[in-house]
Amino acid sequence: MNNLNIGTGKYVLAVSGGVDSMVLLDLLVKAKADILVAHFNHGIRSDSDKDEELVKMVCEGYGVPFISQRVNLGLVSEAEARKARYAFLNKAMLENNCKGIITAHHRDDLVETAIINLIRGTSHRGLSSLKSTAQLIRPLLEYSKKEIRDYAEKNKLKWREDSTNKDERYLRNYIRQTIIPELKKNNPDFLKDFNNVITSASDITQQIDNILKPVLDSVYKENTVDRGKFRKLPEDVSKEVIREILSRLDGRQNISTKTIERVDKHIRKAIPGKLCDISGDWQVRVDKQKAYLEPGAGK
Repeated sequence: MNNLNIGTGKYVLAVSGGVDSMVLLDLLVKAKADILVAHFNHGIRSDSDKDEELVKMVCEGYGVPFISQRVNLGLVSEAEARKARYAFLNKAMLENNCKGIITAHHRDDLVETAIINLIRGTSHRGLSSLKSTAQLIRPLLEYSKKEIRDYAEKNKLKWREDSTNKDERYLRNYIRQTIIPELKKNNPDFLKDFNNVITSASDITQQIDNILKPVLDSVYKENTVDRGKFRKLPEDVSKEVIREILSRLDGRQNISTKTIERVDKHIRKAIPGKLCDISGDWQVRVDKQKAYLEPGAGK
């Protein structure tokens, strides 16, 4: 686990205090990476302050700069908690002139996220939505949870277990603790086999993106879609165009098929002046020739 490719420059490292992020922190310190550790205290658990105290103490020992933010989210969905966390991380990145954000997602997270996205009705892209980008780097994706925990124990690292990880009201926890063990009963190699499917889907998606770019550039510019050119596209292609446009708006990769179909239909058929709400954050407004992607009421 010593060959982490994150490139040069300063990065924000998201550290929760759990074993995954504490291992990544140790690895990056040993690699002499230029990092700013950022801890987001959700306030969801009564003992969440102890997570923050641990991360701060370990950073002081390493001589690494540390920042944190505490909020009180209460019992919210994983998506809401993620949105709040990344808002904090992106703000930290901009205010501290960092090149990007580093997170400790690993190979087991890939499988869990793919299953979540399939349940929510995303396309093939949902299988490979958890990946590294230029500004969001995930250097542990090739490593399993077991490998990470083994490293932590071997190097006598300190971390804290999040008690909410056992709470099956959260979909990810239910998948981790119930669905995946059941799948492994029928196929002991399920995780390995499904990872191969994810890799294949990722390769196919990249090939589609390469073909899609000139098509997208011909119909979309500066949050505006040319309705005439858009209508001439085959629906399978236009839906890929919509997915890419929505992904660019808010960074999401796991956009539901229903949302894409609704936006595609609106751009093709809606009468001038009619609005289509996408997520509360964005909406589509059309006139006779153009469709405009605009901030919604949630922005």
